[in-house]
Amino acid sequence: SLLSVLSKSILLHLGNLYHHTLQDYHNAQKYYVMVVKAGQSRSKMVKTKGFSLTRLVKAIKGNILHPEWYEVRDLPGTKNNYLQAMKSTIAEAMFQLGNLYTTGLRNPEKAEKYYCMAAKAGHVKGIVELGELYHYVLQDYKRAEVWYRIAVKKNNLQALVNLGFLYHNELKDYKKAEKCYTIAAQKGNIRAINGLAWLYFEQKREKHKSFSYAR
Repeated sequence: SLLSVLSKSILLHLGNLYHHTLQDYHNAQKYYVMVVKAGQSRSKMVKTKGFSLTRLVKAIKGNILHPEWYEVRDLPGTKNNYLQAMKSTIAEAMFQLGNLYTTGLRNPEKAEKYYCMAAKAGHVKGIVELGELYHYVLQDYKRAEVWYRIAVKKNNLQALVNLGFLYHNELKDYKKAEKCYTIAAQKGNIRAINGLAWLYFEQKREKHKSFSYAR
């Protein structure tokens, strides 16, 4: 099982190498998809009734000096921990596929597909990027709002600032924009501080606050 998780991580890193360093987007896509498909298949197998991790671990231990130190038992949390590790690796591969289709292969529909998969798997950056895709690329502002708000509930500051800009510039809900900016500005976020300054300046109110935030 450890070997299985590690192999997925190696494939993921290989995909990242092709994607971010070599900029070989087609090979990057190939390895990311391999991670997702293999991970989903293995997760399904592990969930099968009666499945035991013990045999898998024994198969990869090999010859060791003190085998009694590495006695393996199917403890209650073992399977869940394994599944969680697999889920995390799959979600990261989905997220990277979303990034790949956003910037490298430039296919917004496929980017949406994989960001959505990552987001539903609980990947917070995937949730934020899905919101940004709807906001800035697909210009589906209501969906952008939904996903930003989900990320905000997970205490993501970037999503909170983006939500402020969405309310300010696209949805024209200035009270909500001010609220988002203010919360983020109090946490020291520069984008939020600048957004709040510009909001006050545009509305020609609280001029002293506008200048103080603009500093």
